[in-house]
Amino acid sequence: LADNSVLDVEIICKEGPNKGEVIGHLPANIASTETPALWVIHGNTYVDEEGNTKTFTDENVTSAKIIVISPTGTGTATAARYDDLQTAFNSVTDGGTITLYDDFDVSTTIINDKSITLDLNGYKITGVSNDTVITNNGTLTLKNGTVDAGTANGSVAVSNNGTLTVGEDEGFSTLLTGCFAISGGTATSVLTITGGTFESNGSTDRSNALYVTGNVTITGGVFTSEGRSNAGLPRTSAIHITGDGSTLLINPGDEQVVVFSEDNYAITIEGDITATICGGTFTSDGPRDELYRANDIGSFVISGGTFAHEPSSDHIAEHHAVVREGNVYTVIPQPTIVNTSVTDIGLLANSLATNASVELTITITGN
Repeated sequence: LADNSVLDVEIICKEGPNKGEVIGHLPANIASTETPALWVIHGNTYVDEEGNTKTFTDENVTSAKIIVISPTGTGTATAARYDDLQTAFNSVTDGGTITLYDDFDVSTTIINDKSITLDLNGYKITGVSNDTVITNNGTLTLKNGTVDAGTANGSVAVSNNGTLTVGEDEGFSTLLTGCFAISGGTATSVLTITGGTFESNGSTDRSNALYVTGNVTITGGVFTSEGRSNAGLPRTSAIHITGDGSTLLINPGDEQVVVFSEDNYAITIEGDITATICGGTFTSDGPRDELYRANDIGSFVISGGTFAHEPSSDHIAEHHAVVREGNVYTVIPQPTIVNTSVTDIGLLANSLATNASVELTITITGN
């Protein structure tokens, strides 16, 4: 394979106990002085036909824990290898990708102020200082692994003050966990979640899967809070949106949206906030309803979804209704009623065709 290959080539073991397994890859479009370009071998070892573990010695093979691929602006990219996360973040350029090949324990907050992708690649970043693991001040896409902030009060997996997108590629899962899975934000912050699991750790003071300000869009994901607030306040809602002008849109796509709180509200809005719910499953396992407006400010607009408690009629979107099946309440659209009068069968057929998806009340005059 030549340098600057346009393919992201997987390296598959040909013989031995690891036969058929992917043991590494050659990243695409790498501008490298090495020949061939940087071969990334997972773990830098392999098992030979006799079952013996051997180490790659080729100088073009790396066992680095982190690979940073940065675009050059000429259709190619540069590859660099690191063993320290913050150094990798400092080195990557806008549009680049940081890919992990090992787990990491971090004792200081990792800061991002660029426009990049962090591909956890199935690995885990663990905060060992019970503080914030990652702070995003730029534009960050995070996927395919775990960020664990620990169990102390105030621990945060990701604090977002910029634009953050969280999801997972096929074959991977994403988990953010801590006292807060995601927190932070300003009036201009943007948070988009397309999939993953977001867990609070059960604090008795304040613990939310999301405790954020800004514009939040959720199309997939599971959000859970298993804490119990001693203060009797909505401090352990699974999702807590704050700040006048913030917005929340839950609109499930191909992925499901599940919001669960063990003993509190599923969603709390605190401020002049509009929360639009188009679907999903919402459960407060305790005595409280799923939705709460702090100080009776802000609004919910529900056009879909299922709830463990009946949502207030004030929250139901126009032309929608709540139906109960067993202990579950579902918001569904109501049919639009069209009153029409026609004078011949041709106009009647046209009216039926035009309004086939609505309920019709038809008055026929004449013979």
